[in-house]
Amino acid sequence: MKLRFRRILIDARNGIGDFVYFSPVLAALRREYKEAKITLISWWVTGELAKTCPYVDEVLILEEETDLKGKTVGDFVSGLLDRPPFGLALDFAHPPLSPLIMKVSRASRRIGFKKDEESNRIYTDLIEARKDEPAVLQYKRFLDCIGITTEELRPEVWISKEDKDLAGKILEENGPGGKDFLIGVHPGTGVVARRWEAEKFAGLADKIADRYRAKITLFGSDYVRTSEGGKGDVSEIELANKISGLMRSKPLNLAGRLSLAQFAALVCSLDLYIGLDTGPTHIASVMGTPTVAIFGPGEYKVWKPYGNSLVVRKEMSCSPCGPSGCDDPKCLKELTVDEVCGAVERLMRRRKDTCTS
Repeated sequence: MKLRFRRILIDARNGIGDFVYFSPVLAALRREYKEAKITLISWWVTGELAKTCPYVDEVLILEEETDLKGKTVGDFVSGLLDRPPFGLALDFAHPPLSPLIMKVSRASRRIGFKKDEESNRIYTDLIEARKDEPAVLQYKRFLDCIGITTEELRPEVWISKEDKDLAGKILEENGPGGKDFLIGVHPGTGVVARRWEAEKFAGLADKIADRYRAKITLFGSDYVRTSEGGKGDVSEIELANKISGLMRSKPLNLAGRLSLAQFAALVCSLDLYIGLDTGPTHIASVMGTPTVAIFGPGEYKVWKPYGNSLVVRKEMSCSPCGPSGCDDPKCLKELTVDEVCGAVERLMRRRKDTCTS
C-alpha cells in the first residue's frame, strides 16, 4: 500500500542540468499526490526555472552566500523547524547542508544518494549513483523507492508568455537577416576545465557561418564564479566578446543580455545549438533544438544531452574523470575544429532528411 504524503520537501540545490533532468520526478509526484503541498528548495542559479515549475506549490531560494559560507543557514534551518514535519523528503543536492535539511524535515521517508557513513544514517532510503546511467534514469529511482511507476520521463523547461514575447522581439530585431540558418553558440561553463579554447570556437563559428550561410548567435551568463583563492574567473561576457572579436563574420552577441528563462525561450528558434557540458546545453536539447555538445572532463554517459543531440569528445585512458577535470585537460585541447564541425554536419544532414521526408 502506498503512503499518501500530504507535505513533500525536495532539496534541489544543484546545477541547471540536474534540475532539468529531475523535472520528470516533479511531474510524477504531482500526478501521484495531487493534494499534497510540495515545497522545493532551490539554489539561486536554478531559482528562476523553479519558480515557473507548475508541479510545486512553494519555492525557497538559497543565495550562493547562504549555500557556501553559511551566513544564514541557521535562520533557514530554524524556519524549517518551525514548520510541521514533512511526510516525504527528497535530496538530490550536495552535503554538508543537504543531510541537515533532511534531518530537520522530520519526514517519515528521507531519500537521497549515498554519501559518507555518518550522513547515510539520516536517510531511510539510499540510492547508488552510477557513472554509466543517464541522469534522468538515476533520478527515476527516487520514484522507485516510494512505489511510483511511470513511463513518462521527458524532462521539461517552463517558459512564461513574457519570455516568449521578449525572445520573439529579439529575433525580429536581430534575426538571420537574409541568412539561411540561425545557429547558437554558448562557449562558457562554470567549470574552467570543461572549456574549449576561444580561438577554436571562433574558427568553428566562421566555418559553419560560411558553409551554411548561417547567422551565429553567442550566448553567455553575466555571472562570474570566484575560485577558492579569491581570484575571479573570466566572465562569459568577456569570453563571448573575445570570440566575437576573433570572428570574420559578425555574430549576434547576446552574452549577459538574457535571463536563463529568456535563453530557454529564444533557443527554441535556433536551427542548431553548440555548447559545452553545461546547463544551457541541457536546456537547448530539452527544448527540442538540435544540439552539439562538446564534452571533456566529466561523466558523459550520465550527462549526454537529451533528444536530438550529438556528443563530441576525445576518448582518453583517463576518462571519464571527475566533474571538475584536471590541470591539463588533453581531452579538450586535442579536440579539433574539424571534429566538432563534423558533428554539426551530421546534425544538419539529419535536419535536412527530416524536412524532406
